[in-house]
Amino acid sequence: MKEVTEMAVKLMAASARTAPKAGGKDFLEIVVITKDEDLKKIAESMKAYAPKSTNEAFWLRDASNIENSQALLLVGLAKPVTA
Repeated sequence: MKEVTEMAVKLMAASARTAPKAGGKDFLEIVVITKDEDLKKIAESMKAYAPKSTNEAFWLRDASNIENSQALLLVGLAKPVTA
């Protein structure tokens, strides 16, 4: 099942990369995380941050979701390169 999850998350990343973008400019940062130890580190960091946030339950819920997942897809905006 892990192989199927990894294929699905890679297809999701490819879809995000190839989706139409405003003005044809691509400033996306896309990261796929599938290593169990990396997923655990992220979940633990979220749990540690939870009491410091304004919504502890949100962070704890999402940390639990990551702990129970086989992959994590992160999509964000990169800082555009200016000439």
